[in-house]
Amino acid sequence: MSTYRIKQIEEYIEKFFRESNSFENEYDKKYRLEHSYRVANIGRFIAENEGLDAEALIAGCLLHDISYAGEFSGNDYRNHGRDSAVIARPLLEELGFTSAQVNEICYGIAIHVDGNAEFQGERTPLAQSIEDADNIDRFDAYRIYDNLRWKKYNEISLDEKNSYVCNALEKLNSFKSVEFGTATAKRLWIDKLDFQLEFYSKLKRQIDMSTIIVNAEKTEIRQITDNLEKSEVTRTVLEALPEWFEIPEAREEYIRDSKDKLFFCAYDAGAPAGFLYLKETGKDTVELAVMGVLKEYHRKGIGTKLFNAAKETANALGYSFIQVKTVQMGKYEEYDQTNQFYISLGFMEFEVFPKLWDEWNPCQIYVMALK
Repeated sequence: MSTYRIKQIEEYIEKFFRESNSFENEYDKKYRLEHSYRVANIGRFIAENEGLDAEALIAGCLLHDISYAGEFSGNDYRNHGRDSAVIARPLLEELGFTSAQVNEICYGIAIHVDGNAEFQGERTPLAQSIEDADNIDRFDAYRIYDNLRWKKYNEISLDEKNSYVCNALEKLNSFKSVEFGTATAKRLWIDKLDFQLEFYSKLKRQIDMSTIIVNAEKTEIRQITDNLEKSEVTRTVLEALPEWFEIPEAREEYIRDSKDKLFFCAYDAGAPAGFLYLKETGKDTVELAVMGVLKEYHRKGIGTKLFNAAKETANALGYSFIQVKTVQMGKYEEYDQTNQFYISLGFMEFEVFPKLWDEWNPCQIYVMALK
Protein backbone atom coordinates (compact mmCIF):
# COMPACT_ATOMS: atom_id res chain seq x y z
CA MET A 1 0.00 0.00 0.00
CA SER A 2 1.28 3.45 -0.92
CA THR A 3 1.19 5.54 2.24
CA TYR A 4 2.24 8.50 0.10
CA ARG A 5 -1.00 8.49 -1.89
CA ILE A 6 -3.11 8.10 1.25
CA LYS A 7 -1.23 11.00 2.83
CA GLN A 8 -1.95 13.12 -0.23
CA ILE A 9 -5.65 12.35 0.05
CA GLU A 10 -5.60 13.21 3.76
CA GLU A 11 -4.02 16.58 3.04
CA TYR A 12 -6.52 17.18 0.24
CA ILE A 13 -9.65 16.50 2.30
CA GLU A 14 -8.36 18.42 5.32
CA LYS A 15 -7.70 21.49 3.15
CA PHE A 16 -11.03 21.04 1.35
CA PHE A 17 -12.95 20.90 4.62
CA ARG A 18 -10.91 23.66 6.26
CA GLU A 19 -11.65 26.09 3.45
CA SER A 20 -15.31 25.10 3.05
CA ASN A 21 -18.12 27.56 3.73
CA SER A 22 -20.88 24.99 3.24
CA PHE A 23 -21.33 24.03 6.88
CA GLU A 24 -23.70 25.82 9.25
CA ASN A 25 -21.25 25.58 12.13
CA GLU A 26 -17.78 24.33 13.07
CA TYR A 27 -19.17 21.30 14.87
CA ASP A 28 -20.74 19.90 11.69
CA LYS A 29 -17.54 20.55 9.75
CA LYS A 30 -15.37 18.78 12.33
CA TYR A 31 -17.83 15.91 12.62
CA ARG A 32 -17.86 15.24 8.87
CA LEU A 33 -14.05 15.18 8.66
CA GLU A 34 -13.69 13.02 11.77
CA HIS A 35 -16.39 10.69 10.44
CA SER A 36 -14.41 10.29 7.19
CA TYR A 37 -11.34 9.20 9.15
CA ARG A 38 -13.33 6.72 11.23
CA VAL A 39 -14.91 5.25 8.08
CA ALA A 40 -11.43 4.94 6.54
CA ASN A 41 -10.15 3.04 9.59
CA ILE A 42 -13.14 0.70 9.44
CA GLY A 43 -12.51 0.24 5.72
CA ARG A 44 -8.89 -0.63 6.38
CA PHE A 45 -9.94 -3.26 8.94
CA ILE A 46 -12.41 -4.80 6.48
CA ALA A 47 -9.81 -4.82 3.68
CA GLU A 48 -7.13 -6.44 5.81
CA ASN A 49 -9.49 -9.15 7.04
CA GLU A 50 -11.05 -9.85 3.64
CA GLY A 51 -7.98 -9.61 1.40
CA LEU A 52 -9.22 -6.50 -0.42
CA ASP A 53 -7.11 -3.64 -1.81
CA ALA A 54 -6.58 -1.71 1.44
CA GLU A 55 -5.21 1.42 -0.25
CA ALA A 56 -8.16 1.68 -2.64
CA LEU A 57 -10.71 1.10 0.10
CA ILE A 58 -9.10 3.62 2.47
CA ALA A 59 -9.03 6.16 -0.37
CA GLY A 60 -12.70 5.63 -1.14
CA CYS A 61 -13.68 5.89 2.52
CA LEU A 62 -11.71 9.11 3.03
CA LEU A 63 -13.38 10.69 0.00
CA HIS A 64 -16.91 9.27 0.34
CA ASP A 65 -18.37 12.46 1.89
CA ILE A 66 -16.11 15.08 0.31
CA SER A 67 -19.06 16.79 -1.40
CA TYR A 68 -20.36 17.99 1.98
CA ALA A 69 -17.51 20.50 1.85
CA GLY A 70 -18.42 21.59 -1.69
CA GLU A 71 -21.44 23.57 -2.84
CA PHE A 72 -23.80 21.58 -0.66
CA SER A 73 -27.27 22.21 0.72
CA GLY A 74 -29.53 20.04 2.83
CA ASN A 75 -31.54 19.06 -0.25
CA ASP A 76 -28.44 17.50 -1.80
CA TYR A 77 -28.22 14.68 0.75
CA ARG A 78 -29.30 11.88 -1.58
CA ASN A 79 -26.89 13.11 -4.26
CA HIS A 80 -23.83 13.55 -2.05
CA GLY A 81 -22.43 10.12 -2.93
CA ARG A 82 -22.60 10.80 -6.65
CA ASP A 83 -21.29 14.34 -6.15
CA SER A 84 -18.40 13.04 -4.05
CA ALA A 85 -17.47 10.58 -6.81
CA VAL A 86 -17.26 13.49 -9.29
CA ILE A 87 -14.88 15.37 -6.98
CA ALA A 88 -12.81 12.26 -6.16
CA ARG A 89 -12.23 11.00 -9.71
CA PRO A 90 -9.69 13.60 -10.96
CA LEU A 91 -7.75 13.41 -7.66
CA LEU A 92 -7.49 9.62 -7.86
CA GLU A 93 -6.39 9.80 -11.50
CA GLU A 94 -3.80 12.44 -10.64
CA LEU A 95 -2.40 10.24 -7.86
CA GLY A 96 -1.82 7.40 -10.32
CA PHE A 97 -4.52 4.91 -9.42
CA THR A 98 -5.29 2.65 -12.38
CA SER A 99 -8.41 3.20 -14.44
CA ALA A 100 -9.96 0.06 -12.98
CA GLN A 101 -9.19 1.20 -9.42
CA VAL A 102 -10.58 4.68 -10.06
CA ASN A 103 -13.81 3.28 -11.49
CA GLU A 104 -14.26 0.81 -8.64
CA ILE A 105 -13.57 3.41 -5.95
CA CYS A 106 -15.81 6.04 -7.55
CA TYR A 107 -18.61 3.55 -8.08
CA GLY A 108 -18.46 2.61 -4.40
CA ILE A 109 -18.52 6.28 -3.38
CA ALA A 110 -21.41 7.04 -5.73
CA ILE A 111 -23.69 4.22 -4.53
CA HIS A 112 -23.04 4.54 -0.82
CA VAL A 113 -26.17 6.66 -0.16
CA ASP A 114 -28.99 5.15 -2.20
CA GLY A 115 -27.38 2.42 -4.32
CA ASN A 116 -27.58 4.44 -7.55
CA ALA A 117 -24.38 5.65 -9.24
CA GLU A 118 -25.88 6.99 -12.50
CA PHE A 119 -22.93 5.44 -14.33
CA GLN A 120 -22.01 1.85 -15.04
CA GLY A 121 -20.04 -0.13 -12.52
CA GLU A 122 -19.96 -3.34 -10.52
CA ARG A 123 -20.98 -3.70 -6.89
CA THR A 124 -17.79 -5.52 -5.94
CA PRO A 125 -17.01 -6.33 -2.28
CA LEU A 126 -14.65 -3.34 -2.27
CA ALA A 127 -17.23 -0.95 -3.72
CA GLN A 128 -19.89 -2.22 -1.30
CA SER A 129 -17.46 -1.90 1.61
CA ILE A 130 -17.43 1.90 1.35
CA GLU A 131 -21.13 1.98 2.18
CA ASP A 132 -20.64 -0.76 4.79
CA ALA A 133 -17.88 1.14 6.59
CA ASP A 134 -19.99 4.31 6.50
CA ASN A 135 -23.00 2.55 8.03
CA ILE A 136 -20.91 0.82 10.68
CA ASP A 137 -19.52 4.14 11.91
CA ARG A 138 -23.00 5.68 11.93
CA PHE A 139 -24.04 3.06 14.48
CA ASP A 140 -20.97 3.15 16.70
CA ALA A 141 -20.62 4.74 20.14
CA TYR A 142 -20.02 8.33 19.02
CA ARG A 143 -23.24 8.42 17.05
CA ILE A 144 -25.24 7.72 20.21
CA TYR A 145 -23.95 10.99 21.64
CA ASP A 146 -24.47 12.83 18.38
CA ASN A 147 -28.07 11.62 18.00
CA LEU A 148 -28.94 12.54 21.58
CA ARG A 149 -27.35 15.96 21.10
CA TRP A 150 -29.29 16.53 17.87
CA LYS A 151 -32.51 15.40 19.57
CA LYS A 152 -31.78 17.83 22.47
CA TYR A 153 -32.45 14.88 24.71
CA ASN A 154 -31.66 16.85 27.87
CA GLU A 155 -34.44 19.32 27.07
CA ILE A 156 -37.37 17.05 26.20
CA SER A 157 -39.95 15.57 28.59
CA LEU A 158 -39.64 12.13 30.18
CA ASP A 159 -42.47 10.81 27.99
CA GLU A 160 -40.66 12.08 24.89
CA LYS A 161 -37.42 10.49 26.10
CA ASN A 162 -39.20 7.18 26.61
CA SER A 163 -40.77 7.35 23.15
CA TYR A 164 -37.43 8.16 21.55
CA VAL A 165 -35.70 5.24 23.29
CA CYS A 166 -38.49 2.76 22.45
CA ASN A 167 -38.34 3.79 18.77
CA ALA A 168 -34.55 3.44 18.81
CA LEU A 169 -34.77 -0.10 20.22
CA GLU A 170 -37.37 -1.10 17.63
CA LYS A 171 -35.32 0.27 14.74
CA LEU A 172 -32.05 -1.24 15.97
CA ASN A 173 -33.63 -4.68 16.20
CA SER A 174 -35.00 -4.36 12.67
CA PHE A 175 -31.51 -3.50 11.34
CA LYS A 176 -30.11 -6.92 12.31
CA SER A 177 -31.15 -8.31 8.93
CA VAL A 178 -29.30 -5.71 6.82
CA GLU A 179 -27.00 -7.39 4.29
CA PHE A 180 -23.30 -6.51 3.94
CA GLY A 181 -20.66 -7.11 1.32
CA THR A 182 -18.32 -9.12 3.56
CA ALA A 183 -18.50 -11.34 6.62
CA THR A 184 -16.16 -8.96 8.45
CA ALA A 185 -18.47 -6.01 7.90
CA LYS A 186 -21.47 -8.03 9.07
CA ARG A 187 -19.68 -8.99 12.29
CA LEU A 188 -18.75 -5.36 12.93
CA TRP A 189 -22.33 -4.30 12.22
CA ILE A 190 -23.84 -6.78 14.67
CA ASP A 191 -21.28 -5.75 17.29
CA LYS A 192 -22.22 -2.07 16.91
CA LEU A 193 -25.95 -2.82 16.99
CA ASP A 194 -25.54 -4.96 20.11
CA PHE A 195 -23.65 -2.11 21.79
CA GLN A 196 -26.39 0.40 20.98
CA LEU A 197 -29.13 -2.05 21.99
CA GLU A 198 -27.42 -2.57 25.34
CA PHE A 199 -27.09 1.20 25.85
CA TYR A 200 -30.70 2.01 24.97
CA SER A 201 -32.02 -0.97 26.97
CA LYS A 202 -30.22 0.37 30.04
CA LEU A 203 -31.43 3.89 29.30
CA LYS A 204 -34.99 2.56 29.01
CA ARG A 205 -34.60 0.91 32.39
CA GLN A 206 -33.41 4.17 33.94
CA ILE A 207 -36.39 6.02 32.45
CA ASP A 208 -38.73 3.38 33.88
CA MET A 209 -37.16 3.93 37.31
CA SER A 210 -37.43 7.72 37.11
CA THR A 211 -41.03 7.98 38.28
CA ILE A 212 -41.51 4.95 40.57
CA ILE A 213 -39.88 3.32 43.58
CA VAL A 214 -38.70 -0.22 42.81
CA ASN A 215 -40.68 -2.59 45.02
CA ALA A 216 -39.97 -6.25 44.40
CA GLU A 217 -42.87 -7.29 46.63
CA LYS A 218 -45.31 -5.84 44.09
CA THR A 219 -43.86 -7.53 41.04
CA GLU A 220 -46.26 -9.48 38.88
CA ILE A 221 -45.36 -12.84 37.30
CA ARG A 222 -46.95 -13.43 33.91
CA GLN A 223 -46.71 -16.26 31.41
CA ILE A 224 -45.94 -14.71 28.00
CA THR A 225 -47.20 -16.32 24.79
CA ASP A 226 -46.40 -13.61 22.22
CA ASN A 227 -43.07 -14.45 20.56
CA LEU A 228 -42.15 -10.81 19.83
CA GLU A 229 -42.68 -9.87 23.48
CA LYS A 230 -40.56 -12.86 24.51
CA SER A 231 -37.64 -11.73 22.37
CA GLU A 232 -37.91 -8.11 23.54
CA VAL A 233 -37.92 -9.11 27.22
CA THR A 234 -35.04 -11.52 26.73
CA ARG A 235 -32.94 -8.87 25.01
CA THR A 236 -33.72 -6.16 27.57
CA VAL A 237 -32.71 -8.30 30.53
CA LEU A 238 -29.73 -10.19 29.11
CA GLU A 239 -28.08 -7.08 27.69
CA ALA A 240 -28.24 -5.58 31.18
CA LEU A 241 -26.34 -8.57 32.62
CA PRO A 242 -22.96 -8.62 30.84
CA GLU A 243 -21.26 -10.45 33.72
CA TRP A 244 -23.27 -13.54 32.83
CA PHE A 245 -24.17 -12.94 29.18
CA GLU A 246 -21.21 -11.07 27.70
CA ILE A 247 -20.92 -13.01 24.42
CA PRO A 248 -23.18 -11.35 21.79
CA GLU A 249 -23.63 -14.55 19.77
CA ALA A 250 -24.81 -16.46 22.84
CA ARG A 251 -27.24 -13.68 23.77
CA GLU A 252 -28.68 -13.64 20.26
CA GLU A 253 -29.14 -17.41 20.40
CA TYR A 254 -31.08 -17.12 23.67
CA ILE A 255 -33.24 -14.40 22.10
CA ARG A 256 -33.97 -16.51 19.01
CA ASP A 257 -34.65 -19.62 21.07
CA SER A 258 -37.25 -17.88 23.25
CA LYS A 259 -39.77 -18.46 20.47
CA ASP A 260 -42.50 -20.99 21.35
CA LYS A 261 -40.99 -21.74 24.79
CA LEU A 262 -42.79 -21.76 28.15
CA PHE A 263 -41.91 -18.20 29.08
CA PHE A 264 -42.41 -16.34 32.37
CA CYS A 265 -41.64 -12.70 33.09
CA ALA A 266 -41.61 -10.66 36.30
CA TYR A 267 -43.00 -7.15 35.77
CA ASP A 268 -42.57 -4.19 38.08
CA ALA A 269 -44.83 -1.26 37.22
CA GLY A 270 -45.14 -2.66 33.71
CA ALA A 271 -41.38 -3.00 33.10
CA PRO A 272 -39.55 -6.36 32.92
CA ALA A 273 -37.52 -7.13 36.04
CA GLY A 274 -36.56 -10.70 35.10
CA PHE A 275 -37.59 -13.73 33.09
CA LEU A 276 -36.99 -17.39 32.46
CA TYR A 277 -38.08 -19.90 29.88
CA LEU A 278 -38.30 -23.67 29.76
CA LYS A 279 -37.68 -26.03 26.86
CA GLU A 280 -38.63 -29.66 26.53
CA THR A 281 -35.65 -32.05 26.43
CA GLY A 282 -37.66 -35.29 26.62
CA LYS A 283 -41.26 -36.39 27.04
CA ASP A 284 -40.86 -36.29 30.84
CA THR A 285 -38.30 -33.50 31.26
CA VAL A 286 -38.01 -29.76 30.74
CA GLU A 287 -34.88 -27.66 31.05
CA LEU A 288 -34.57 -24.22 32.61
CA ALA A 289 -32.94 -22.95 29.42
CA VAL A 290 -32.12 -19.42 30.56
CA MET A 291 -32.95 -17.14 33.45
CA GLY A 292 -32.07 -13.51 34.10
CA VAL A 293 -33.01 -11.00 36.76
CA LEU A 294 -31.92 -7.36 36.64
CA LYS A 295 -29.24 -6.66 39.24
CA GLU A 296 -31.32 -4.15 41.18
CA TYR A 297 -33.79 -6.97 41.86
CA HIS A 298 -31.23 -9.55 43.00
CA ARG A 299 -31.86 -11.08 46.43
CA LYS A 300 -35.42 -9.78 46.46
CA GLY A 301 -37.18 -13.06 45.68
CA ILE A 302 -37.87 -12.36 42.01
CA GLY A 303 -35.98 -15.42 40.76
CA THR A 304 -37.79 -17.67 43.24
CA LYS A 305 -41.18 -16.30 42.19
CA LEU A 306 -40.34 -16.87 38.54
CA PHE A 307 -39.14 -20.41 39.14
CA ASN A 308 -42.13 -21.37 41.28
CA ALA A 309 -44.51 -20.18 38.53
CA ALA A 310 -42.60 -22.15 35.90
CA LYS A 311 -42.35 -25.23 38.13
CA GLU A 312 -46.10 -25.18 38.81
CA THR A 313 -46.89 -24.95 35.09
CA ALA A 314 -44.43 -27.72 34.16
CA ASN A 315 -45.98 -29.97 36.79
CA ALA A 316 -49.49 -29.22 35.54
CA LEU A 317 -48.39 -30.12 32.00
CA GLY A 318 -47.32 -33.57 33.20
CA TYR A 319 -43.54 -33.27 33.27
CA SER A 320 -41.71 -35.29 35.92
CA PHE A 321 -38.30 -33.61 36.01
CA ILE A 322 -36.66 -30.26 35.46
CA GLN A 323 -32.96 -29.76 34.79
CA VAL A 324 -30.61 -26.79 34.45
CA LYS A 325 -27.08 -26.44 33.10
CA THR A 326 -24.55 -24.06 34.62
CA VAL A 327 -20.79 -23.73 35.14
CA GLN A 328 -19.36 -26.02 37.79
CA MET A 329 -19.07 -24.62 41.28
CA GLY A 330 -15.69 -23.11 42.16
CA LYS A 331 -14.83 -21.68 38.73
CA TYR A 332 -16.32 -18.16 38.80
CA GLU A 333 -17.80 -16.13 41.64
CA GLU A 334 -20.81 -15.02 39.57
CA TYR A 335 -21.70 -18.61 38.68
CA ASP A 336 -21.13 -19.80 42.24
CA GLN A 337 -23.88 -17.37 43.28
CA THR A 338 -26.10 -18.78 40.54
CA ASN A 339 -25.39 -22.36 41.66
CA GLN A 340 -26.21 -21.52 45.27
CA PHE A 341 -29.51 -20.07 44.05
CA TYR A 342 -30.37 -23.27 42.16
CA ILE A 343 -29.50 -25.38 45.20
CA SER A 344 -31.70 -23.15 47.36
CA LEU A 345 -34.61 -23.91 45.01
CA GLY A 346 -34.17 -27.64 45.61
CA PHE A 347 -32.02 -28.68 42.63
CA MET A 348 -29.61 -31.59 43.18
CA GLU A 349 -26.26 -32.19 41.49
CA PHE A 350 -26.60 -34.75 38.69
CA GLU A 351 -23.37 -34.79 36.66
CA VAL A 352 -20.48 -32.65 35.44
CA PHE A 353 -19.50 -32.71 31.76
CA PRO A 354 -15.96 -31.21 31.70
CA LYS A 355 -15.84 -30.53 27.95
CA LEU A 356 -19.47 -30.11 26.89
CA TRP A 357 -18.78 -26.38 26.41
CA ASP A 358 -15.01 -25.98 26.82
CA GLU A 359 -12.29 -26.79 29.35
CA TRP A 360 -12.63 -23.39 31.06
CA ASN A 361 -16.38 -23.83 31.60
CA PRO A 362 -17.15 -27.36 32.79
CA CYS A 363 -20.89 -27.95 32.57
CA GLN A 364 -22.70 -28.81 35.80
CA ILE A 365 -26.18 -30.30 35.45
CA TYR A 366 -28.66 -29.99 38.30
CA VAL A 367 -31.98 -31.88 38.39
CA MET A 368 -35.20 -31.73 40.36
CA ALA A 369 -38.16 -34.10 40.57
CA LEU A 370 -41.49 -32.40 40.05
CA LYS A 371 -43.61 -35.22 41.49
